[in-house]
Amino acid sequence: MELEMVDGREKLVEECEDDKVKVNGAPAQNGRLLPQEKDSGPDNSEVSAVSRASKKSGQFDRLSVPRSLIVEQIVLGRGEFGEVSLAKVDICQVKKLRNHEVSDTEPKLRPVLVKVLTTKDEVQLTEFRRQLDLFSRVKHANIVRLIGLCNESEPHCMLLEHTDWVTARNCVISSKLHLKLSHAALTRGPDSHEYYKMHDQVIPLRWLPQEAVMEGEYSTKSDVYMFAATVWEIYTKAELPFAKLNDNSVLERLKAGTLEWTIPATMPEALGALLKRCWSKSPSERPHFADICEEVNSILQEITSDDSEKKSQKEDDEN
Repeated sequence: MELEMVDGREKLVEECEDDKVKVNGAPAQNGRLLPQEKDSGPDNSEVSAVSRASKKSGQFDRLSVPRSLIVEQIVLGRGEFGEVSLAKVDICQVKKLRNHEVSDTEPKLRPVLVKVLTTKDEVQLTEFRRQLDLFSRVKHANIVRLIGLCNESEPHCMLLEHTDWVTARNCVISSKLHLKLSHAALTRGPDSHEYYKMHDQVIPLRWLPQEAVMEGEYSTKSDVYMFAATVWEIYTKAELPFAKLNDNSVLERLKAGTLEWTIPATMPEALGALLKRCWSKSPSERPHFADICEEVNSILQEITSDDSEKKSQKEDDEN
């Protein structure tokens, strides 16, 4: 069984090795929805079949961006689908393609993350479509935007908003100190040693809770766990979690429930207590993000108040 994109919606399609079946009146083969008309091209590869199906969807048609708009492309490493590159795209031309009015006639080059689709693995093809759908739907100031999809020829490329300054894996920081979440997922690159291959998937083992690693269960509660790991990294200046342990030791302790995070000495006590709850072995014992937000705001107010009192006391002592 797999999830197939049809007109921007996910539909469940049954795998069928030999016989063609009908799904909503259209022929399906090997679990993938195919166009009704006969393909005129000679390439009948798995990637092509999924690509042609994707192109028939209005969801993906509206995302189309000519490959010619991509310039200054530099390979960063390899991701889950193929090469991942840093490039630039003329955002004015992209807006014109979307029928948006553009006052500037001069090109405006913006950095983009280019995720190339070269894999033929069914699981990864489904994940590529899922990410396309996800980034096209999610609109938030702190999440990277989907710029478009280069699908006029193979290999297809997903274009994501990127940074003009620096990244820390999936956290993108601009030169104006704006933080956005991305999904580079480099399995081969400068951070490749921080990933672990398990069940034919490359995962960030040291940042994941037990249920995500052992059972593949991802939820907002596993996000809470990883949020706490990110806060820990900020206070340790991006130290590698459990740096003294090798991957197998981390995995064994995670299985046994004996993997323990340490609280940095520079971290406020109240924040450390909150992170410990976020790292609870049981997902149900981890706080909700709404509660985390409220507690963090209270901690910040307390820190600000303490700093103001210390400053005032220092001024009084000097006078």
